[in-house]
Amino acid sequence: MTRDDAIFTMEYFKLHFAKREAVEAFDMAIKALEQEPILDKIRAEIMDFEEELFHRPNTDYSDYSAVRHCVEIIDKYKAESEG
Repeated sequence: MTRDDAIFTMEYFKLHFAKREAVEAFDMAIKALEQEPILDKIRAEIMDFEEELFHRPNTDYSDYSAVRHCVEIIDKYKAESEG
């Protein structure tokens, strides 16, 4: 099942079968699923910048290290959300 399939299914059940108490849980799950691609986009943009830094002459290693640390933080939270 794709992320879009899961969102569609939750929207369907939320509208047709969910009791009022469950609607908030469905909304939270849908919001979380919709936000996951944003992390992927942020990570890709940071990785592009990291590549650019790597090829710049006289790049300070601390700049490269800071960018790498950002990617590691995103990966950590993404892994936690998938686990």
